Amino acid sequence: MIRKVYASNQFGTIVMSIPADFVRKMGLTGDSNVNIELVGNTLHVTKVCLQGV
Repeated sequence: MIRKVYASNQFGTIVMSIPADFVRKMGLTGDSNVNIELVGNTLHVTKVCLQGV
C-alpha cells in the first residue's frame, strides 16, 4: 500500500512513499526511473531504463 502521496511543488510534481519491501523487490534506488500508469482505480508502477538514442 502506498502510504503517502503529496505535491512537492507548484507544478504538480508528486512524491509517493512506497513501502521498503516493494522498493527492494523492484530493485529501486535513488537513481531509478519508474513509469506510473492509472488503470481504473489502480496505479501500476514499473521500473524503466532510460537510454539515450
